[in-house]
Amino acid sequence: MSVNSRVLVGRSRATVKYVGPVAGLEGTWLGLEWDDVSRGKHDGEVEGIKYFQCSKPGAGSFVRAEKVSTRGRSVLEALLSRYSNECGELGLPDVRDEELYVPTVRHHRVHIQVVGADKITSQQSQTQRLTSARLVGAGISHVGDPEALARAAINLHELDLTGNLVHSWDFVAELVSALPGLKVASLEPSLPCLQELHLAGNGIRSLQPPCAQQIESGIRNISDSSEQTMKSDVRTQQSPCAQQPCKPQGSNNTAPAQQQQQQQQQDLPGCTQQPCQPQGSGNAAPAQQQQQQQQQQNLPEPDDSGGCRGVSGFQCLKVLSLQDNQLADWHEVSRLSSLPALHTLNISNNPIPSIRCPNPESEQGAASYFPSLTTLYAAACSLSDWTDVDELNKLPALQELRLTGNPLLGQSKTGGRFEIIGRVGRLRMLNGSSVNTRERTDAEIRYMQKALSEMEALQDSNKAATMARLHPRLPQLAQRHGAVLSTATRTSSNSSIASSMIEVTLTCVATTPGAKMGSTKKKLPLSTTLAALRTLCEKLCKVKAISQKISLRSPDAPFPEEISTDDETLTLGQLGMQNGVELFIDENVSEEPPSS
Repeated sequence: MSVNSRVLVGRSRATVKYVGPVAGLEGTWLGLEWDDVSRGKHDGEVEGIKYFQCSKPGAGSFVRAEKVSTRGRSVLEALLSRYSNECGELGLPDVRDEELYVPTVRHHRVHIQVVGADKITSQQSQTQRLTSARLVGAGISHVGDPEALARAAINLHELDLTGNLVHSWDFVAELVSALPGLKVASLEPSLPCLQELHLAGNGIRSLQPPCAQQIESGIRNISDSSEQTMKSDVRTQQSPCAQQPCKPQGSNNTAPAQQQQQQQQQDLPGCTQQPCQPQGSGNAAPAQQQQQQQQQQNLPEPDDSGGCRGVSGFQCLKVLSLQDNQLADWHEVSRLSSLPALHTLNISNNPIPSIRCPNPESEQGAASYFPSLTTLYAAACSLSDWTDVDELNKLPALQELRLTGNPLLGQSKTGGRFEIIGRVGRLRMLNGSSVNTRERTDAEIRYMQKALSEMEALQDSNKAATMARLHPRLPQLAQRHGAVLSTATRTSSNSSIASSMIEVTLTCVATTPGAKMGSTKKKLPLSTTLAALRTLCEKLCKVKAISQKISLRSPDAPFPEEISTDDETLTLGQLGMQNGVELFIDENVSEEPPSS
């Protein structure tokens, strides 16, 4: 057992953050960070001594080492157990025949018999025929015997490993090198035809692959051993690692923290010069030393120009699910950028604080960066700046995006939908709702108006440079909507009253007593403040300004967005409103406990 190992305690998953003694207590203790935060008791600090750091506040606790009875099993063990009906999903016992019944109106149980169940079980147990497998919550921590797995899963193309104990990409590299369907030519391996890989809820922290020679050697060994089974001609050559073989990673025992750090600092190492370190035992360093090692591991790695290795060779991988893991840096996600067929990536609920993509003009950006990625799910991350959304516009094929649950949208004054559409130019689907041509046009114009209002308020002497940094798409939108931009400029200069007016539909949806429901069209100056708008709505809708909840829906938008801001001096122009918008006026009803 070592730091960053994934373990099961009962049916709860956790990550080992510390192994060793605890002051005032006897024996060896494991400091765990629970996937289920509610099981935690602290952040790794007990009586003033800091043993480890949790990525989620309050998710840590100590457990005696002997109480961690389940330390994971191999993929093959889980595959055979699941598809021979020895156990059900999530490791639960399979349903017994006596548990299958239909209740009658008189509360009797009429037992039923599943016709052909034995035949289905017999067919499923022949794992060589499986093309897809679902091993959710099966307690998998390592690959196991790669040759046996290759024989047992010769036709496997889709694999769901959600909710297991995988903690690094080394496991994935070893797994796919063990799967059949491999082709080896001129020492350049083409990794298997794995099309979908689901690794949600595993606690993965890094996507750094092992050395290329290790994967190549593993592929060649599996191909040689299964040559008769696969009936394919394989050209074999001497591996550069033959003299210094690398020990396969992804097994029960992980390398010590210091050795892992040394491996992370290597640039595409050749195994003859930098052989892989032997894997360590469960002996733990003192608390202070382990904390220093963990801090070293969390240091930011060099950018792509510094030689950090990316994931490559998965020529057929199209869908990759990594949600609910522990990826804390976009740099780790960038390791996947060279996968040629990857079109759907789910990184939701990972503590990623920012996004940085290479510029298309730079040398790094010249190489294709996520060339086929059309769908990105990044909900419930830690994105809090609009520059992160601007970076996503650099992805050349991005069409669907999900950003719900990020601090960025919670801080937005207008909900953020039109700003995301304005900043990312190729979106067709945002947060589960389609973006049609009319909504895109309206959103881009509204975004331009908001940006121009911000420019007027800037006190910076170099407004052009500031706007280019805050709104990099603005020049492109100016070319596309030049006439509208010209009109907006004249409006901002107050050239005439008529040019500064927009038509707004005020719709009262409040159901409180006295509210006047219905719709009214009004022409309002863009200089109207939010406070003045509330006063007008109070007069028309009979809803007090102090309790109003106003939502805005642009023409052809799928749903309204609440205007949530405490700055009542903001104008309609600064809020990005345009001609034809509809405002919904509701009343915030405070939920007070009934008086006794």
